[in-house]
Amino acid sequence: MPKKQKLPLPQGYTRKFETEDFLVQRLVARGLKITSEDELRKILRVIGYYRLTGYLYPFRKAASDDYAQGTTLDKVWRLYSFDRRLRLLVTDALARPSTASAAASLPTPPATRRRSPSCRQ
Repeated sequence: MPKKQKLPLPQGYTRKFETEDFLVQRLVARGLKITSEDELRKILRVIGYYRLTGYLYPFRKAASDDYAQGTTLDKVWRLYSFDRRLRLLVTDALARPSTASAAASLPTPPATRRRSPSCRQ
């Protein structure tokens, strides 16, 4: 198996890679209440740190990176799950008229040939 090649970072990219342990500790230090570090790690692997922190944004204290008292991973996960289901419903609802209008604009198929009466059973 060929050795994986390390890709160069894009020009001007200054952020360094942070470990999962570091990200867990950062979120907890900012005030996110968790029941299990393993649960938080699983969520970080599924949706990623930056998407998770996007859903944490409404829970931030004013002019601070810390989270308001009572901010739990469960609350944030429920917000994310609600948003995901809503997004799927809206996408489906928008796709239906689009699909219907596309189908309506297709040319009419040619008339089918009628079978002779002697072929009927």
